[in-house]
Amino acid sequence: MKGWICYPIWGLEMVENGHGLDLPVFGDATIVTRTFLQKFAPSDSMCAALMSGGGLRQVLEIGPSEMAGPAPIERLIDIPPGAFIAVRRQSPDDAVRYAASIRAFLTATAVLSSGQAKGFSLTPLPLQWSAMPFQIRLNAAGLLEAQYQIVASNFIHLTPVLVSHKQLRDSWENGTPVQGTWNIHKEGPLSKVLVGDGNLLSGLRRRVRDAASTLARAMESTDTTMSTLFGVVALETLLKGATDFKELEDMATSIFDSASGPAEISRLFSNRHRVAHEAKGPSDGEAQHSQEIAAAWALILVGAMASEDLTTVPQFIEHLRGRVLARRLAKQLRDKGEDDLADKVELAATLLGKKA
Repeated sequence: MKGWICYPIWGLEMVENGHGLDLPVFGDATIVTRTFLQKFAPSDSMCAALMSGGGLRQVLEIGPSEMAGPAPIERLIDIPPGAFIAVRRQSPDDAVRYAASIRAFLTATAVLSSGQAKGFSLTPLPLQWSAMPFQIRLNAAGLLEAQYQIVASNFIHLTPVLVSHKQLRDSWENGTPVQGTWNIHKEGPLSKVLVGDGNLLSGLRRRVRDAASTLARAMESTDTTMSTLFGVVALETLLKGATDFKELEDMATSIFDSASGPAEISRLFSNRHRVAHEAKGPSDGEAQHSQEIAAAWALILVGAMASEDLTTVPQFIEHLRGRVLARRLAKQLRDKGEDDLADKVELAATLLGKKA
């Protein structure tokens, strides 16, 4: 265990890992089971509670000094972590950032390959289910009756995805699917951005990594308002350099061929405006918000793909500006009936560096 720091992950469960840390999937990072870590666990009660899923319950029962007192836990349902992300780093600060990047990698590849906006979580809070009272009324007998609702993040796999060390390693090395269409091949653009030493990345790849970690964090929220804000912050992180929100939205929507993608990104920005400037909640439902999150991941992927040829953020911003201009010119050409020329203009704007 020396040199490794482990972080619990929810939504993913390792069904076996006979290798422990001897054969790490990603070289300097891997996934291990709870059973493996329990071999090294001390008799400390808090550590034992974490392994069984009761860590948060114990903290709330004790009630730290900054609390007014112990928190109510009668209706708290503990969910133990299904696995642990293990990273090899000397600095705890570097380790937690790298663990967040690995989580973002697992989530991004799962979402983009399945089209389903569900990923994995590094924090137990959204997955510590609780029945929160939201209404108290008189029942037919004239007695007060409390109604509860379950609080949990719908963007995290509440039924864990079961994987084995072999499935993860085969996919990483050979590109075979982990499960269904989920693929984590090391030659993929996201792998080159999100796995490995962040200090060795180009400026653009560091920016993509930061944006991906923020977007993965957005998916942990049980509140669509917070998820919306974090989702837009992720895109702001990636596209910092735009002159204003209008240009940022134009650049973000320029990557999509179909009409649905731009509509979903525009809706995300519109909801951000409602929250930040009108003090209103997002106007869309859960299904629409899921589409917005998936569209945001598509932009992260485009950034990762662009980093194969571009190295700096300004280069990427100028590339997207070119796409915006090409989209506008193509519209004018189509209005004149010159569809073939419009297609050529839009295609030319997508080419990068040595591909141009």
